[in-house]
Amino acid sequence: MKYILLMLLSITCFYFTAYPQTAFTGKVMDRASGEGLPGASVSIPDLARQTVTNERGLFFFENLPEGRFTVQVSFLGYKTHAERVLFSGFTEKSFSLEVSLLEMREIVVTASASASKEEVNSISVESVSRKELLNTPASNLIDALSGVAGVSQISSGPAVSKPVIRGLSYHRVLTVNNGIKQEGQQWGDEHGLEYDLFAADRVEILRGPASLLYGSDAMGGVINILDPIPVPDGEIQGSLTSRYAANNGLTETSLQLEGNRRGFVWRGRGTYRNAFSYKTPAGYVPNTSFNEANFTAMAGLNKKWGYSHLHVSSYSGKLGFPEHGHADHGHDDFPAQEDPHHAHQPRSRQIGLPRQEVDHLKVSLNNNFILGRSQLRATFGIQQNKRREMEHSPSEPDIAMDLQTWSGDLKFFMAEKGGFEPVLGLSGSWQENRSGGAELLVPAFDASQAGAFFYLKKALDAVYLNAGIRFDYRRVRGKAMASPEGETRFEAFERDFSNFSGSAGLAWDLGSGFLFKANAGSAFRAPTSSELTSNGEHHGVERYEIGSTSLKSEQSLQLDAAIAYTSRNFGIELNAYRNTIYHYIYLRGLVGDSILHEGELLPVYRYTQADAQLSGMEAVVDIHPISWLHIGSSFSVVRGKNKETGGNLPFIPAASWRNELKFEPELGLSRLNETYFTLELASTFKQDRVDAAFERPAAGYHLVNAGVGTTLSLGRLPLSVFVSARNLFNVKYTSHMSRYRYLGISEPGRNLQFGLHLPFNLK
Repeated sequence: MKYILLMLLSITCFYFTAYPQTAFTGKVMDRASGEGLPGASVSIPDLARQTVTNERGLFFFENLPEGRFTVQVSFLGYKTHAERVLFSGFTEKSFSLEVSLLEMREIVVTASASASKEEVNSISVESVSRKELLNTPASNLIDALSGVAGVSQISSGPAVSKPVIRGLSYHRVLTVNNGIKQEGQQWGDEHGLEYDLFAADRVEILRGPASLLYGSDAMGGVINILDPIPVPDGEIQGSLTSRYAANNGLTETSLQLEGNRRGFVWRGRGTYRNAFSYKTPAGYVPNTSFNEANFTAMAGLNKKWGYSHLHVSSYSGKLGFPEHGHADHGHDDFPAQEDPHHAHQPRSRQIGLPRQEVDHLKVSLNNNFILGRSQLRATFGIQQNKRREMEHSPSEPDIAMDLQTWSGDLKFFMAEKGGFEPVLGLSGSWQENRSGGAELLVPAFDASQAGAFFYLKKALDAVYLNAGIRFDYRRVRGKAMASPEGETRFEAFERDFSNFSGSAGLAWDLGSGFLFKANAGSAFRAPTSSELTSNGEHHGVERYEIGSTSLKSEQSLQLDAAIAYTSRNFGIELNAYRNTIYHYIYLRGLVGDSILHEGELLPVYRYTQADAQLSGMEAVVDIHPISWLHIGSSFSVVRGKNKETGGNLPFIPAASWRNELKFEPELGLSRLNETYFTLELASTFKQDRVDAAFERPAAGYHLVNAGVGTTLSLGRLPLSVFVSARNLFNVKYTSHMSRYRYLGISEPGRNLQFGLHLPFNLK
């Protein structure tokens, strides 16, 4: 690591003095009238640079490197435009945007090998903007994304949500922020994502295997969280965001400041969230209160040689869990006054037992060095995750796990030649986990991983081809450990895993608004330490889990295809896929297999393997029949089969259908802008295709959600406010993907949420 950093510093110093002066200027215009569009956004993602047009629609960048880069231009009410532009000396180019009534979507994706237009990528990518995240009534980031077709969540109350993409979850879905994989104890049902919802500028969701670029664990897809591009030179901006949810009293306050002075960029954000126990239609669920404190900071340089940004984030959270003994395993909810500790204070924000306490510190260095017509992107990260689970004592943890992760990633983007864009990549990581506490679920272990890939993209008129191959190697070494009573709980072991994976696909612009995509991708996933070695009670789900050190790596082959059509006021997209997974790892319980643990008879679930197959589809329709009315509809379904038993796979979400009406009237009031009213019917169908040894069928349900929002002009300050209602009619329902349903607890009832967002300029 030391020698790599010295090499990168030498490259930086050399190219800092070697570049000629390059500038890029132009105009953003309305295609029909030719008039300039003031306030349009012009960004260069690969250089982390952005600006806005002046009152005549003009923009200007200076101190840019020479080379070909993707430029994105967007303006509210117009179709976003992206184009590769060659910067050489003084470059001038104008952009004409056409009016579009469809909901605006980011069309430049960065989760692929390089920033490029979404329509030239063969894999399925959905982008969710910051505005959508802020206006969506949600208790966490994954909850906010669960409305995207093909995406759902495994939840443990409002505080914990785990992403599910096309039926795959846990370690089969990666969460990436600023190029760094989020590494915590994410294998647990009640282990959430240690990330600040308000820090995200937008989120890209890759649906399907992405092992080619991200290695092991990206078998199901990737949640790629992007921080904002630094503000334009000479500006200091900030924002205040605050929300309140009535169901569990969730208060959220977040303050951000950021600036840019001659290429020195910085950003800081602090967020605090606090909630009491949530309420179902039957009453409050005791001890489900939580609190979180997040702090993020960034400082770096944006220069003509590229950029270098240092990111620091700190997360600290406490979360209570319902006491297992209070439930009757699948009958009624907790009565409102059942728990004597909470009987007279159901709205208490105190967190009792059992509970978990999690601290996560992450430091990353993100660099992109422009080397002539090539680029070297280098990312390094250090993470420390501390988890404590208290069952019997508020000070002595029953389970204590400390995970440290060091990671590095290099991608070399070679100069484009003859339409070919090759990329070479290297990555590596090292982990160490220490386990302690009165109970042991997984042993102490260390794991190392290395990977290399080659990726190639080629443009042939209206057809864009891409392909690549990757090799990964992973080693896991577990340590022998004894229980506090001196009994051997874990034997020492060492396992090596390696695999080749690849991907090939095409995107074909058929003309007249039609686009076709097809992709074949293989992926692999090495077994996690919990799957290899678990031997203990898993709190929160009340079962005893046993791993197996003889597990093999999972390998998959997915075929998917999509066709889309877009016009000025109509859009439709259809996606279909089939994913075959060899040596699929899952928990399986047998009737009568139980163990007496701490005086309680617990069912035993063992990690085992079988070949599996998942298939499904997503359909999305976007209609703007008139300028002020938007009609949106999305449908998704996935089926999971165990090819060995002929039964169904566990944790497969039910089919869902979401329909939304959005009214955006012109009120004719100068102080009110972007006013909207929304009405949504979210239907989840019955799920009776379950793993009978692990799950039971879940009934379908229909929820009505509504919202209203507007932006008030307070002088130069645009104050955005909204009010939303989730589960408007207080329907009592139980999600098939909820880990609490086996404790007899249903989902939250009616939830009114109030929010405001105030951006401001200090300079």
